[in-house]
Amino acid sequence: MLLIIPFHIPYISGKENEYIANVIAKKSFSGIGDYHHKAIQLLKGLTKVESIYLTTSCTSALEIAALALDIQTGDEVILPSFTFVSTANAFALRGAKLLFADIDEHSLNISLQEIERLTTANTKAIVVVHYNGYSDNISQIKEFAQNNNIFLIEDAAQAINGYCNNEHLGTFGDIGCISFHETKNIHCGEGGCILVNNQNLIDKIEHIIEKGTNRLDFLKSKTKFYEWKDLGFSADMDEIRAAFLTAQLEDIQKVTNQRMRNLLHNLSQLQNVPNRLQPDYLPTEKYFAQTNAHILWGLSKNREQLIQNFKTAGITVYSHYTPLHLSSFGKQFYESPLPVTEKVSRQIVRFPVHTKFSI
Repeated sequence: MLLIIPFHIPYISGKENEYIANVIAKKSFSGIGDYHHKAIQLLKGLTKVESIYLTTSCTSALEIAALALDIQTGDEVILPSFTFVSTANAFALRGAKLLFADIDEHSLNISLQEIERLTTANTKAIVVVHYNGYSDNISQIKEFAQNNNIFLIEDAAQAINGYCNNEHLGTFGDIGCISFHETKNIHCGEGGCILVNNQNLIDKIEHIIEKGTNRLDFLKSKTKFYEWKDLGFSADMDEIRAAFLTAQLEDIQKVTNQRMRNLLHNLSQLQNVPNRLQPDYLPTEKYFAQTNAHILWGLSKNREQLIQNFKTAGITVYSHYTPLHLSSFGKQFYESPLPVTEKVSRQIVRFPVHTKFSI
């Protein structure tokens, strides 16, 4: 029987059971416990951001961002179509007019030229997605957003321990959102965090996370009681997941290094496999070395056959996003073709790169 190599195996450090047992022993399970604080301190050390909040998911972090920016019906938000639906949902839920931008074929990230083309007097926010924990133009996009008084949100779901010019991704914009879903390099099953780089947004974000109340001020002894202050929802990560996440964060560099070794090895192997297993295009080693080794990808004009060939060889490989502007719901925001996005979505193939596997 052929052994099927899975596309992804979630990382386990070995300390998760111990930390979760400590939570159970203390009988305190909701958010803002010891492990909650430990996880945040580890994230502060990694990102150099002072205002960080753990959330139930990166999706909820993005929804907090949209609410914090007071997105209203008709406000224009520029974002890539080549992304997970949560990027768009967060702003569509607030009534925003979504303007889908094309991506660069080599980075798979939104291009500055597209942002400039789509910007109008009604543009309220730009949302960048750091595909594969990589960016080569975030500084230029930040400068453009500041010069035009536009909020900049970083969907850094895939970007834990990813950098541009030695600065952690998610720290350039007004807000950065990171995912700890089990498909990411490190995880807590389902979770996320929000990095707040615009100090003017902190109070509102703290209210939103705590169901619209100033409970965090109460816990910091800044007020004698807490009350309903704004719109909000339950978005704070519980202590069990925070304990799991702490165990993972303690190993973040180990995980990144192991994934990078495996990625570069697998990339070398893909360059030398039989033609039936070779994609038509692979990014360079230089590109991958600037990522956090989240995704090993290539492009194939005959993708379905390539996927089947790898399946026959016992290796699971996948395609990726259906462009949002071509989806059944996203078509309402369709304004013009996005040729690079559409080509990449037809041809992209993702290969295993987790810590347990080398080709």
